[in-house]
Order: sequence, then structure tokens, then C-alpha cells
Amino acid sequence: MCEIVKQNTIKKALFETYKYIENNKLSILCESDFERHLSNIIADNIKCDNLDVHTQIPWYNNDASRHSARVDIVILQRDKYEKSNVKNKGYKNDSDAIAIEVKYYKRSINKNHSGIDKDIKTLNNLIVSRRNLCYYIILLESNSLFEKSKEFLLKKVGGFNPKIRIYLLFKDSPPKYYASKKWLNL
Repeated sequence: MCEIVKQNTIKKALFETYKYIENNKLSILCESDFERHLSNIIADNIKCDNLDVHTQIPWYNNDASRHSARVDIVILQRDKYEKSNVKNKGYKNDSDAIAIEVKYYKRSINKNHSGIDKDIKTLNNLIVSRRNLCYYIILLESNSLFEKSKEFLLKKVGGFNPKIRIYLLFKDSPPKYYASKKWLNL
């Protein structure tokens, strides 16, 4: 993958999104708003002509018989992916990729844990390729929601492959990331 797309590109996009939300409190009303805004910022920050940022495309494994995932945001090398030969739209990729799953929680996280379980499974399947980078980014309405749900989140993300980078974004405080079984400020 183009050397310019590194972890710093995603971190920069997270900080820009946080600053935007901080100044425009009602700009992100739902998960699709968050996905769209983050993907646009990532696309603006990629400095490589051969990369494309896509949202919600089916990801096919090498045999292209059926899709293995529908990734929220994916960054692919334009010359390395091809249209799959199945009826549904989607792409087959046998190259480096960056896959990003996003979640947005306004109130309780505990009631929505099945979404986290599904995302864990998707990203764990995609990280099998050593060339793929995977991110899980959760937007929380407030830092107080994080404080109430901290133990639950630690338990859930503990099921992630350690190669998956996990970030929390808040509407009212700077982002955090998960490392060494604890949450740290970005």
C-alpha cells in the first residue's frame, strides 16, 4: 500500500473529525453521518493518486463466490482490485487494504453489544492477511457514556485480534485508543 497511508493518516482524520464535531455539535446525527464524514476526511488526507476510499462495498474473498464482509470504509489500491465475477456489485481484492468499521452510540452501549460482536468477527476475518490494516472506531455521544461503559468496552474489545487498532471518539473530549488492555489518550 502506498507508504503515505500510515496510522498517522487515520489519527489525523480522527482529530479533524473531533474538532469538526466539537464546533458543530449537531453535524453527526447518526452512524452513516459519521461514516461519511470520516471517509471524506480520510480521502482528503491521502496523498497517493493510486488509492481510493470506498464505503459499504462488499468484500469478496479470492474465489469470489460470495462476499466475506461489507466494510464501512475501505481504502484500496486502484490497480490491485477488480470487479468480482458474481452478480452482486462488489470487488475482489488480493492486495493490501485498510478496512475501517465504525459505530456510533448515543446512549447505552450494553444494549447494542451484538453490533460489536459482529464487527469483531468481520475484522478478525479480514486481518488474516498480514497485508491488511484494520481499524475499529467508535463514536460516543459523551465521555460520561464511556465512563459508564468502560468495563463493558474493555471486555468486548479484548476479543479483538491485537493487530486491529481500536479508537474511541467523543463529542465532548479528545479521542482515546486501546492498548495494553487499557484506554489511553491519543
